[in-house]
Amino acid sequence: MKLHISRSRNREFYYAVRSVRKGKKVTTVPVEKIGEKSDLLKKGIEDPLAYAKERVEQLNREAKENKATVSVRIDCDATLPDGGNVVSKTTTRNVGWLYAAKQFDELGISPFLDSLGGKRQRSVSQLARLIVCSRFIHPGSVRSIYNSRDKLLYPPECSLDDLYRILTPLAEHSDEIQEKLYEETKNVIDPDSSVLYYDCTNFYFETEEEDGDALSDGDVIQWGLRKYGASKEHRPNPIVQFGLFTDRNGIPVSYCVEHGSNNEQNTIIPNERRMIRDFGTSKFIYCSDAGLGSAEARAFNSIGGRDYVVTHSLKKTSEKELQLIFKDMNWSAIGEDGKDIPVSLKAFREAADKLYEGKELVPGEKALLSHDMIYKKFPVVKTIDGASLQKMGAKNRFTGKISFEETLFITFSRKYYLYQREIFDRQLERAKKMCEDGDPEKTRKGNNDVRRFISGTSVTDSGEVAENRSYDIDEKTVEREKRFHGFYAVATSLDTDIRRVLKISADRWRIEQSFRLMKSDFDTRPIYMSTEDHIRAHLCLCYITILMYRIMERRLLLLDPADNRFTPGEILETLRVMALIGEGEEHLRPAYEGSKILDALEKVYGLGFNHAGYQRKKLEKKFLKKKSA
Repeated sequence: MKLHISRSRNREFYYAVRSVRKGKKVTTVPVEKIGEKSDLLKKGIEDPLAYAKERVEQLNREAKENKATVSVRIDCDATLPDGGNVVSKTTTRNVGWLYAAKQFDELGISPFLDSLGGKRQRSVSQLARLIVCSRFIHPGSVRSIYNSRDKLLYPPECSLDDLYRILTPLAEHSDEIQEKLYEETKNVIDPDSSVLYYDCTNFYFETEEEDGDALSDGDVIQWGLRKYGASKEHRPNPIVQFGLFTDRNGIPVSYCVEHGSNNEQNTIIPNERRMIRDFGTSKFIYCSDAGLGSAEARAFNSIGGRDYVVTHSLKKTSEKELQLIFKDMNWSAIGEDGKDIPVSLKAFREAADKLYEGKELVPGEKALLSHDMIYKKFPVVKTIDGASLQKMGAKNRFTGKISFEETLFITFSRKYYLYQREIFDRQLERAKKMCEDGDPEKTRKGNNDVRRFISGTSVTDSGEVAENRSYDIDEKTVEREKRFHGFYAVATSLDTDIRRVLKISADRWRIEQSFRLMKSDFDTRPIYMSTEDHIRAHLCLCYITILMYRIMERRLLLLDPADNRFTPGEILETLRVMALIGEGEEHLRPAYEGSKILDALEKVYGLGFNHAGYQRKKLEKKFLKKKSA
């Protein structure tokens, strides 16, 4: 800063000014109005010029010490200057995105991403960095991210066309990007691939038309990507299937994208083979829900020397096996010393019924229900046809009948039983009311459709056509559903105790939470892209986003595992409110308050955004020196 003297009509004004670069031009901007000479004399200052010089030196010293006294004069009667836009825009700038940007940089994939662009291509890494990190703050389409980039502090300069141009190379090299991310993730955190969780979801499009298929002599040689299928959200729009592998801590490892009409079970074996071939993870425990825990998936892992823990559907189990499973024999509870205690399933269930009905329990029943869960271990031998393995993507060497052994752990939980019974009774009451009030077939079908309990009759006892239709509760359906209340089953090839198996299975919640984050917090859907390259690139960028979030979450947790259990909503809300507002031409101050999450972010990333104020010059030097996109 230097002293600037302005003279007008025998009056002399002193200003502290600074030179700043605006584009290609350098201009002088006032930092502080020190005062007018006559006013300073009236205040008793004998040498106003010397006073002004001393004030400029003081401001320079404060700047070096990172201290400042900011004085802003506001005319409350003045109107706001016209920003030249139809819509008013915020003058604050978000800095929370820079924490995500720091995480992106620390992943070390920028050189690899830049190698994917052509000679005339703008920096792929910087543009991908903008899209990915903007999703932490303003999630949306590429166009919406471009339109909201001026809400960020120091985003790279680019055009909308620049952002669209990087989508093709990202789509073409998505498999290589996943492998590179997996290797680089090891340098940031320590992944635990002893257990790999796999699950599928789908994302819908803002279109009513599905993509056509490439045909040859009537056979499909290339499926269209956007297809009608079983939507997880029960929407009528075309969808794409998205499969995700995560490690034991919920860190994404790889993903796959398939056409929307593909059965999700067909994605299991091809993606496991890819994991084994390209990621060097030949030994792991495969874990999934019942929908992706088919007999073929279990056999494929068993033959390959890998173990599995998958949810088992009792409702799809043969009646012969169910009779043995539900038989009141070999049921146990886990004692305080870890040893099994023999119990009666019938007695345990009757005690739970009394608790539900509000009846008084005798001491023996109270002691019995002090165990929340009882279980039974049930060995099974499974046999499948090798041809079904080949059909799902396994190698041709699998032929004939293939047998393998597994253990079913069947549990009966008091809490689960009471919860299911309460929901069931409410639904049954609704079904009875529908039968009494009118025609259930005219009501709208919902996710928890109570009409499964209702049967209709439209003929007389003699078989003649009846004009009126009567409705009643189907008692067989009611009893069939009540039979499974409180029961849960897990199939595994592990030779271990039930606690380890249930712990592995219970940790599936992290992959399900990742899907919720992608859909809700990061707005992965609906997808507005129309070409296959752009769709695949969009999902690649969304995958990088959820990977970066999970790494950030993990690093914050490891600072203090007992205390830093922040929710995704808390972390993202902190990043999204972190905005700076200008104080004159020289300084910025935070428009947010300190917090526990901010302190943790600073310990991990050290960007310094927990201070009371900032000098523009220092921020520009720190964050603009590497931003030549």
